[in-house]
Amino acid sequence: MFKEKLKYIINFLKTMLKFDEFKKLPNIITLTRFLMIPFLIYFSYKNNIAVFILFYIFTGITDKLDGFIARKLNQTSNFGAKIDNYADEIMCYVSLSCLIFLRPDVVRKYLELILFTIIIAVLNRIFLFTKFKNKTRMHLYSGKISVYLLYISVSILILTRNDKLFFVYILSQLFVIIEEIIIMAISEDINPQIKSVFDLYKNPD
Repeated sequence: MFKEKLKYIINFLKTMLKFDEFKKLPNIITLTRFLMIPFLIYFSYKNNIAVFILFYIFTGITDKLDGFIARKLNQTSNFGAKIDNYADEIMCYVSLSCLIFLRPDVVRKYLELILFTIIIAVLNRIFLFTKFKNKTRMHLYSGKISVYLLYISVSILILTRNDKLFFVYILSQLFVIIEEIIIMAISEDINPQIKSVFDLYKNPD
């Protein structure tokens, strides 16, 4: 049984390594965000702020860089959009986990709002799975702004202990989730190119 499982895992990894999407530079850059996660958690746990910030800023740069290069090289794809969405979503939770170590007082201060936002996010994910069978999610303008706010606000919070922009980030993330739910409730299918709920009224079909 163990040998069969090991063989399955090895074959799966070989298949993934041959997958052409992983050979595209933008997707490689996106995947580096996943590789940064253990380093971010480790250095936050060790309370090594200087090294953590370096890794965190690098992660934020890759988030901007992958999309830019994908458009320049004409290598945009549904797969790339999907793993980019997953990376953004996971980084939200990773950032929060790191703040538990680095700025626990701020996490306690906004705990109720954070938990409420997480609950709404889970409901949003359930809605996506139920209605659209986990199709590629939208790249909304509000989502892009929220991701920028994440990296900037967390960096400022850690370096200066000023939590005002972090509070704005939480509200922006809540807005993004609610906007996604509204769009999914109105739409019969997901259009990955939609940028805002207002696009539904420009292109009702």
